[in-house]
Amino acid sequence: MPATKIPILTLSFPVWGDVAAHQPVEIFFADGKAHVGPPQWGGPIIGVAQEAGTQGEMISVDVLGTTVAIAGGAIAAFDQLGISAQQTLVPLAVDAAKVGVALQPAAEGELFEVLLTP
Repeated sequence: MPATKIPILTLSFPVWGDVAAHQPVEIFFADGKAHVGPPQWGGPIIGVAQEAGTQGEMISVDVLGTTVAIAGGAIAAFDQLGISAQQTLVPLAVDAAKVGVALQPAAEGELFEVLLTP
């Protein structure tokens, strides 16, 4: 079944670094404004990027509702999800930040629907 999404809230942010489409992103403040970037600085995960972006470009980020993300490994429906070292979504590990819940199964590299959770 193809991945679909029903976002309730999508926001636009400037990118810090490089972000891939369907990648989880973290939010942080620099130069007096909010930016998003790949999850590498330990900031809070705000959502999933809907398009790729490079330094300074504006991108759309789904922050509430359902979204489409890239599976970083085998995922079962209703798995709680965290972030892998490759910055994709994987089944949640102990002591990891929870990003959402899988709404469908997926194999590594596939796009799948995710319910974003705060």
